[in-house]
Amino acid sequence: MTTEPSEKALVHALEKVHQHWDETLSNCAYDKAYTLIAELQPSLAHLFETVKILTEDSILRENRLALLQKVFQYFQELLDFSQIQEL
Repeated sequence: MTTEPSEKALVHALEKVHQHWDETLSNCAYDKAYTLIAELQPSLAHLFETVKILTEDSILRENRLALLQKVFQYFQELLDFSQIQEL
């Protein structure tokens, strides 16, 4: 359930990425994959500027967290976070 324009914009941006994601990764076109992820940034920034993710409304909060999880899933598919080490 998306209620705010910024949420709807991020959903639309995620749909655009999804259209090309599997083919991009299967072709090992990692530069294109990074470009696809970068295209999420304006919508993601707008979301953080306009809504409170951890709102008191538990349904909205869960939906917003699920939306952010979708963004993170793309990063997980592209990056190996286990290789990040503490300094």
